[in-house]
Amino acid sequence: MPPNLGAGLRIATWNLRAFSGLTKAWTSPEGASPKRNFTDVHLIAAVMRRFDVVAVEEVRGNLRALRHLMKVLGEDWAFILTDVSEGKAGNDERLAFLFDTRRVKPSGLACELVVPLEKDAGVTEGGLDRQFARTPYAVSFLSRGQTFTLVTLHVLYGEDAAERVPELQAIADWLAGWAEREFGWDHNLIALGDFNIDVPTTRCSRRSPPPAWSPPRSWRDFRAPSSTTPERSTSTTRSPGSPKGRNAGRS
Repeated sequence: MPPNLGAGLRIATWNLRAFSGLTKAWTSPEGASPKRNFTDVHLIAAVMRRFDVVAVEEVRGNLRALRHLMKVLGEDWAFILTDVSEGKAGNDERLAFLFDTRRVKPSGLACELVVPLEKDAGVTEGGLDRQFARTPYAVSFLSRGQTFTLVTLHVLYGEDAAERVPELQAIADWLAGWAEREFGWDHNLIALGDFNIDVPTTRCSRRSPPPAWSPPRSWRDFRAPSSTTPERSTSTTRSPGSPKGRNAGRS
């Protein structure tokens, strides 16, 4: 993919598995822990430079690899991220956005999304009866006078596909309500991340998908644009919207 020199934005999501520690060498010796090294980080940076904003899942509590990545990307790049998600299901993970400040800038909103658990707030039987294992993270950006909000999440994989449904349904309902409330602002609301679903083969995975949730038909029928199509943002879903606040950092 060539560098983005056009007016359109390129937005990506990337689960960098266990993005945490770093072996300070260009080649990791046999048995090294962690295996990720300088070469790996430079290759990651080479891909990221092709985009304007990248949502990153599985950034861990140890930020050594992230900090080295920011040095490689250079002073034009910045990041904003959550604190770690504690507990077994949280897996010591953070959610982050890395972005090219020449192309986009944060416009003021950074928040972690929580859901109401009371029945009178609309929690249905079989719905999410707890908070997200890794709380979805929303950040608003401004580019060429247009505001847009990105919401990234890493859905709990669980023991089987049925365990993924409550979080998927909760984030879908939450975003639909958010978009409806904020429609008048004419802001773009884009959800992206690691949903732990396999589209289009099944509803949630190759293993015994539950009937309770399935991707919208527009997702199942999606086909990537041809290489001749002008620059387009890479995103998962979008509808009008905007939201509230948390942690920022810069290399």
